[in-house]
Amino acid sequence: MVKKNKTTLGEAFHSEAMRIGAPPESALAVGPGASEEDVVAAAHRSAVAAEMDDFHASVSKLMENHALRWVVFFEGKVHAEFDNQKDAYVGALTMFGPSVPVVVARVEETTSVYQTAAYAFHAKS
Repeated sequence: MVKKNKTTLGEAFHSEAMRIGAPPESALAVGPGASEEDVVAAAHRSAVAAEMDDFHASVSKLMENHALRWVVFFEGKVHAEFDNQKDAYVGALTMFGPSVPVVVARVEETTSVYQTAAYAFHAKS
């Protein structure tokens, strides 16, 4: 862990981000009053966000072999697949432990539906 008296928060974040493979440039900002736990949590959120981006970019390719299956996705590849979310989550914890930023997700094509603000806030009569 990072010692606060010898490391700035920026250095601490960068160190934790590098340790877990998070891209420091996409990191969430941590303020001057942030604790060591805040720094670590921000690094993990950033790493998970990067893995999610990789997962979403790979869905079309993953559909070929993993359609409608729950997968454990890390470092750009599927490490395991499962029939349900619970088994996938337990499998991810067993394989990587609780502090590695893996993605547990179902491989499926999704369609984004955009709504205008005017429609979303339209008063019902």
